[in-house]
Amino acid sequence: MEESSSENELKFTDDIRNVLSQTYKWVYFLSIVGFIVVLILFILGALFGFILRNLPVNPFENVEYDISYFGLIFVWIGLILFIPVWDLFRFSVKLKRALKSNSNNQLLKAFVHLKKHYKFVGIYVIVLITLYLLFSFSGLGRII
Repeated sequence: MEESSSENELKFTDDIRNVLSQTYKWVYFLSIVGFIVVLILFILGALFGFILRNLPVNPFENVEYDISYFGLIFVWIGLILFIPVWDLFRFSVKLKRALKSNSNNQLLKAFVHLKKHYKFVGIYVIVLITLYLLFSFSGLGRII
């Protein structure tokens, strides 16, 4: 026998709403912490480059390349980390709106941002594992 369509529909009980309400608050908190980390990375990148360029005595004279450009690495990492943090923030804001307005459209948009966040993190992990294996097995790790 076929089940009626009302039995297959998702329903948000009060317990589910409470869990989702707690979820958007924690995700909002984590996204704010993420923004602070990104800001710190930007500041460190700028300071690292500025300080190393203006040292009266360069402790890295024997290095073949300009070490002050390592500040750009901090900035690049900050830019890369900004993307998933932004998606987390958007997820929390849209989920809050969806729960307050009972809007399926806002709920869909919220979960689209959560999907984008996890997709980015998944691709990022794959890239990091690939780079780790590349550097480990090719001997490039000794050069850097």
